[in-house]
Amino acid sequence: MEMKRKGDVTISTVILIVLGLVVLVMMIVGFTQGFDFLFGLFDRGPSELQTLASACELYASGSLAIDYCNYKVIEIDGVDEIVNCLDKRITDVNTPKGVKLLTCNGLGNLQAICSQVPPGDLAKIRVNGVESQCGSIPAA
Repeated sequence: MEMKRKGDVTISTVILIVLGLVVLVMMIVGFTQGFDFLFGLFDRGPSELQTLASACELYASGSLAIDYCNYKVIEIDGVDEIVNCLDKRITDVNTPKGVKLLTCNGLGNLQAICSQVPPGDLAKIRVNGVESQCGSIPAA
């Protein structure tokens, strides 16, 4: 006859208790301090503009003109902007590093990106930091 000892606690029970306590503490902190207090800790990475500047440096060093000239929609200060590597904010960061800037000569997908913008927003959208540049592009 096999005897079982009373009071044995399995590892899975301990793990579930610990996870339950962690969730309970997170909920208490979230409701008292606000959930931004908890989840704002994860928003400490580089901005999308900084990430693009680093990518542009790689595009230029590899002479990848198509990727260098293509426009991307990124969020800057809570507002969507259309940006490529010729944006002044990016060239101002990369030029002192000795990055050789490429020329685009008509390369890029600005017209395609602008065609995806709702018509009411064309005059408001910024392209490389300049307003209403998207609205001046002729429709395809």
